[in-house]
Amino acid sequence: MRDSLLAAGGNLDTTVGGTLMEVMNRTYATGGNAPPDVVKKMHYDTPRRSVYLPVVRNSLYGPFAAFDFPEPGTVTGQRSQTTVAPQALFLMNSPFMKHQGKLLSERVALSAPTPEKRIFAVFRQVYGRTPSSEEVASAQAFVESDGWAALCHTMLMTNEFLYVR
Repeated sequence: MRDSLLAAGGNLDTTVGGTLMEVMNRTYATGGNAPPDVVKKMHYDTPRRSVYLPVVRNSLYGPFAAFDFPEPGTVTGQRSQTTVAPQALFLMNSPFMKHQGKLLSERVALSAPTPEKRIFAVFRQVYGRTPSSEEVASAQAFVESDGWAALCHTMLMTNEFLYVR
């Protein structure tokens, strides 16, 4: 999901290989002998693919924990799937989500000269399809009241974007 959001915003870094760990072994835990800025040194704010983000057993990255990342300290045969309020709250309030919506709106503004063409571009980028006439009218009304970044943010929160049919 994180990678899809970064791709929609146009800032997914697809560089292969390497590590993002900047701290020495056994100093990455969030207590004890950890440096005071250990979370910054984990580089969770990077646009690199999520597979390269550090997984620390006693301090799991917040969005991973919210979206059913398997418990790193145990063997997991099947990943659980939940739909809970903290997930929706993350999608609505996260600075990461708002930033991806803003980036998507800026990206679409550069590629489409008119508001209607922008709506078509956003639908193609986020949903991979053309909007219906009702969706165009609804999106135009939304943009007039809340703006392009809010429309993009809202579309990135929808089930149609988050789940493969």
